[in-house]
Amino acid sequence: MKTLITPSTRKYFKYVSSATSWLQPALSGNGTMGGSNCAVEASTTLSGNPAWKAFDNNTGTGWTCAANNHTGWITFYSPKAIKVSKISCYSNVSSYPKNGKVLGSNNNSGWTELCSWSNGVKSSWYDINVNSSNYYKYYKVQITGSYTITATGFNEIQLTAQVETETVVEGTAQDYDYYVDIYNAKAASDTNNYYAVNN
Repeated sequence: MKTLITPSTRKYFKYVSSATSWLQPALSGNGTMGGSNCAVEASTTLSGNPAWKAFDNNTGTGWTCAANNHTGWITFYSPKAIKVSKISCYSNVSSYPKNGKVLGSNNNSGWTELCSWSNGVKSSWYDINVNSSNYYKYYKVQITGSYTITATGFNEIQLTAQVETETVVEGTAQDYDYYVDIYNAKAASDTNNYYAVNN
């Protein structure tokens, strides 16, 4: 004999998203774009000055384009999409960046221009106000002009951003994403077969 049972308690739950501050990690290698960890790539590099050195939390090192490249780009990848409000830059190369653009993407191919900048200075931190309204996994800092025609680049780049986190809270019968039915334990002497139906 089969007997239909109903849960003794039904609990409702829902997902709630919130934005929290994102902490940029210090890189020790370029990594793999699109992988499970943060990574970076650049248009060109000068030997001994790879892209990741612009994200190693050390202004004494840096990324430099190949010789005589006074334009170029460097792209940072985060496996979890982030919303960048500001990019702080430091450059001590002789051909330091003068102006450029910041672009965002979620696939490293289709790009959205987020802002342009023209406040590049040497041997001092300066900010690029991005104020992105969307979350992206890829952020490209494109240099469209520098102060001389020799190789340009950045010693350090720091992103100020937020990351979206999702938590589970208790909901109601009118507002929920999923529910859990809780059944009373069957007595040891009960030989009936029970089944339940969840809608």
